[in-house]
Amino acid sequence: MRHSLSKPHGVSTDSNSTVANFGPAPPAVPPFIIGQSEVPPFLLPIYRSCGAQYGIPWEVLAGINQIETGFGTNLNVSSAGAMGWMQFLPSTWRAYGVDANGDGSKDPYNPVDAICAAARYLRAAGGDTDLRRALLAYNHAYWYVDEVLLYARQYGTLPAGVVGSLGELPDPLPLEKRLDRHFARTVARIARSHDVDWALILAVLRARADGGAISTDLAKVRELARLLERRERHARRLGPLVRYLFPARHKFDLTVVALARYNEAVGLRGLVEGMNAVKGRLGDRVLHSPRLDIYAGGRDDIAAGRVDVRVLAVLLYLAESYDSVTVSCLIQGHSFLTSSGNPSLHAFGRAVDISAVNGTPITGHQNPGGITEQVLRHVLALPDELQPSELISLFDLGGPSFALADHYDHIHIGF
Repeated sequence: MRHSLSKPHGVSTDSNSTVANFGPAPPAVPPFIIGQSEVPPFLLPIYRSCGAQYGIPWEVLAGINQIETGFGTNLNVSSAGAMGWMQFLPSTWRAYGVDANGDGSKDPYNPVDAICAAARYLRAAGGDTDLRRALLAYNHAYWYVDEVLLYARQYGTLPAGVVGSLGELPDPLPLEKRLDRHFARTVARIARSHDVDWALILAVLRARADGGAISTDLAKVRELARLLERRERHARRLGPLVRYLFPARHKFDLTVVALARYNEAVGLRGLVEGMNAVKGRLGDRVLHSPRLDIYAGGRDDIAAGRVDVRVLAVLLYLAESYDSVTVSCLIQGHSFLTSSGNPSLHAFGRAVDISAVNGTPITGHQNPGGITEQVLRHVLALPDELQPSELISLFDLGGPSFALADHYDHIHIGF
């Protein structure tokens, strides 16, 4: 790393340069060599997390790491004194080094600390808006900038399944489960004409389909709307209304209630276009919901767009189910690693911790039939596209749910 960063946003001056020039440009890197450069899998979540935290594409961080130390395979101190995984000069490390893994030490020879420090440096150099300028601040050589971006483009072609499994996944709502736009608008129009909830109409239709394609027969939609219009006179709340509509069908009515709340959470546009298309809107709704009590750092995570759309959707789903939900952790405030030493889903914006529901703390209230079990069962009732991969508390209810002793004070929902 050959840094020169003297002013905010990476405006450099010779008088404040911290390194020597990098020297003459090497020959262009042949495409076949780049094609053979594979990113070590264990580094992918680190690039993803650090990139997301500072607004720098993970591929750029990987490109720098490849050029500087061959993904950590050559950690020799350079002739200019640059050191560690991302080749920081000691003076630059003092200014930009971070303790990203939370072990109490800022260590340039630790890949988590070093890669996040590089992301921090690039952000300070304006990398969130002008990558070329930031990379030139990182190293005063145009060939270096071109080479990093060349590698970055190569890494950007990694199979979606490889990168998606560690970073942002494709849209949670697959095309085959999305609604036809004309049908969705017609359902909403019919619902308004009968003063009933469009989300409940669609929930009943999907529950009746039992995993198959929902019926788009508008005659059936109108019949259902008339039925709901009559029944709502007897039961205005969702749960009692569904039980009144479908007596003695306990599993079915639970599915309908969950789907109706899910539909409201995602919204009609999200059901048509996919969740990623409405991520910004979902984030705004989460931030403005009077039922969601979110700590300051978590609100910053959401406002910055770093939180996975599934986390936003599940929070809105819980807000449809409870009067108040307290969020104790999203990204900020959680270490990069779990207590078992694995990369945490929190680091990628793909997890949320709930510490209280309806004013009742999770601590001391993980008894059978209590508020914690109720929340877990509501989450387990979600449709497949919003099912978490981790649902952790002191309960093991099957599926993604399992118990860990250190989750006595919160419910962890991760994707």
